[in-house]
Amino acid sequence: MNLQTLFNEGLENWSMSISPRQLERVMAMQLPMNTNNSSVVWVQSIGPATRRWFTKAYHIHSWVDAAGDVTDPKEQVAIPEIFLDSMHDLALAYGQVVITFNETEDVFIARAGDEYICIDQVDEFDADVQIVGMLPAEPENTGTCTATLPADMFHRVTQSYFSSLQALPAENPFMPAFTTFEVGDGWVHHTSDWSRWNKSPSSGAMRAETMGSATVTVFGPFLWASMNLTPEGGDISLHIVGANPEALYITGDDWGFGVPACFEPMVRWKTFLSSNFAEAGYSPVEPNVPLTQESQSYVSETTVITAQIFESLNDGPEFVRFSSPVARTTSLTEPLMMELLQLNAELANAKLVINDGSIYVVVDSVIFAPKGTFARDVAFVEQAIKRCEGLDGFLGLFATAT
Repeated sequence: MNLQTLFNEGLENWSMSISPRQLERVMAMQLPMNTNNSSVVWVQSIGPATRRWFTKAYHIHSWVDAAGDVTDPKEQVAIPEIFLDSMHDLALAYGQVVITFNETEDVFIARAGDEYICIDQVDEFDADVQIVGMLPAEPENTGTCTATLPADMFHRVTQSYFSSLQALPAENPFMPAFTTFEVGDGWVHHTSDWSRWNKSPSSGAMRAETMGSATVTVFGPFLWASMNLTPEGGDISLHIVGANPEALYITGDDWGFGVPACFEPMVRWKTFLSSNFAEAGYSPVEPNVPLTQESQSYVSETTVITAQIFESLNDGPEFVRFSSPVARTTSLTEPLMMELLQLNAELANAKLVINDGSIYVVVDSVIFAPKGTFARDVAFVEQAIKRCEGLDGFLGLFATAT
């Protein structure tokens, strides 16, 4: 393979001249996302003199805008993340590095001085990714709350979070603390609750220039591991997107990253629920639900069971509610209610609940530990569903005559 020839052929399509500093910023952006050697960083021209570097991982995305040129790629290009280090070494040695792509050989080639390096294109990546900054809220969920404050304040909160995290025993089975932000009236209040580890919550407040007010909860490691992208000085801005927050963004003049808002109880126990349902022969109705969703449904043949986690009250344990629809009713006559009460009394470890014209079998189960099983409770739901077979037609006999 003649790299000089392939490099020159690639220049006919696009090329980028990149400084060491620009590569360092891109690598800092990528570090929290680094999960395997096949990950990529996208880059694309977004204007006459600006290129955007973009990366994403599990529910997180980040971007850096940098000086570009007219030769930059007009369409998104996915550069293997492991190639950044090699390009950085060349850029340090020569002051800059030029990269291009040879379509015939499917290979990226970088040149600095009289040296060339190359790497094959990665095949397994999302070719339809959108190179974006802040994602707009859904039309029915408009509104963005913003707070601007010194970056150093936020870095001190980061240090506090990781100090608490490092103090936890290695064998602790719980997910690390989630962090809640309350923004408004010139302040940003934050709390990371470590109480399930028998440690005090870590809380504080930071003076800020605020516009609007909102509260959002995010998974702590998602946010704080991304803070290496932020500068040590200057100002940064927090953006809570949506009246019912869908995301939290931290941005600067030419960079930003976003993490999703979370409904903590469901996120904390989602893997536990899914593994238990899988053992019972159920699969998720929707594999990728938003982290703000408060319930998840599972299906086995024609049976659908919805699981919802409820937060603890008065320091009690959290519990999960299993529910499954068994009938619909258009009227609530006294005879109908008496029949439902009678059937309720016959159900073991389950109850019937009416909501919006539907009748559900419901089983509540307390969560005592991250290990264990809900197999017995799922069986209770299935037994109650069988007991209620034909309920739709039976209840129709008690409906109000028209």
